[in-house]
Parts: sequence; C-alpha cells; structure tokens
Amino acid sequence: MTTLQLAESLAWAKSSNFPSMEIPSTAYAYPSVPLSQAEPDWRDQIYYWVGKLSYDDKQQCLRWRGRWIGSFSGRPAPTEFDSSSNDFSYCSPRIEKSRAFSSQGLLKPVSGNYTGEYGMDNDGTGVNEMYTDKLLTMEFEETQLDPFPQYFVWGRGDSEFGEFIVHGRYDSSTRVLDMSRQYLADSDLKRSMSMVQLKTHLKRLHYSS
Repeated sequence: MTTLQLAESLAWAKSSNFPSMEIPSTAYAYPSVPLSQAEPDWRDQIYYWVGKLSYDDKQQCLRWRGRWIGSFSGRPAPTEFDSSSNDFSYCSPRIEKSRAFSSQGLLKPVSGNYTGEYGMDNDGTGVNEMYTDKLLTMEFEETQLDPFPQYFVWGRGDSEFGEFIVHGRYDSSTRVLDMSRQYLADSDLKRSMSMVQLKTHLKRLHYSS
C-alpha cells in the first residue's frame, strides 16, 4: 500500500459510522489502596521465641520457658521481650536427670517431640489466651565444643494456625534456647521436605542471616 492509499483508507474510516472504540475508564481502574499499603500476609511474619532450659524434676524433662514476639521487620530488641506478655512453657521428651547434664554440669538439649503451651494477648488487655501445638519436633546438632558447646536447632510443627518450621541456636553456657518460627503457606515446598532436607535448608538460612 502506498502512502496515498493509506491516507485515503484512514480518511474513509474516519468518515464512516463505525461504533466508538473508546475504552471505558474503568478498564484502567487501580485498587483504592496502594500496593505498598496492602495488608501483608501474616505468614510472612517471623515469630521469635527466646527462653531458658532447666531440668524439671517433677516431669523429668527439660523445661523451656520464655517469651515470644512476632515481627515483620526483623528481630525485636531485648527490652521488647522483657515487656512482652506472650509467654510459653514446653517440656522435652522424658530424660533422667543423670543423663541431662554433662560432666561439666552443663545442661544438654534433648531432641524429639516437645509438648506445652503458649499465651497470646489477643485484645491488648494483657490477659493471655492459651494455645497448644498439635506437634512440635526439634532436633539439636552440636556445632561448637570450646569453650562451651553450642547447638544448631531445627524442626517443624503443626498447630490450629497451620504448619510451621523452626530454627535457631542453643548456648549451653547460658542455657538460652533462641528460636524463630515461621508458618507455611499451602503451596510452600518446605511442607513436603524431609527432616534431612529441612535441616540443610534451614542451616543455610540460619548461618547466612
């Protein structure tokens, strides 16, 4: 088609009674809330659990007591844990007291299923509603021997809020078990990982952070 023919075709189309091809303005409508202000997925929040291990003579287990905080923006300051009303208490698999301590008198962590409960202040009144996990399995691996044993901890669990993974560290010199928990979306591939695969993934994540 020559330039002249193209010009004639455009002129004919403009003079013809074709229906309007205007696109409704609603076709370009955007959400009323900017994406940067959209409500984040609660599963993107990391829950930080910090507490000390002690030996429970009555239950013959290691008792893990402390407080937890959820955060979208990274690890909370120590003072935030001190003021948090979200507490927890868990018991390890049963172990005899003579086997729970090392020759140095240090409390050794126990792998397996942990049972217990945690509190959550749902309405800001400072009164906790208590929850229990359906399952919480934690495994410990010694990563440092001198001057005091250090351990990497990883695991998984399930609760009324969904499946989750955990990872962190235990310092035998202070008896502090510091762990993070993250809930998984239904499509998250970590839900189908074996404990060995999960360990590899979480160990890489833990030491790169």
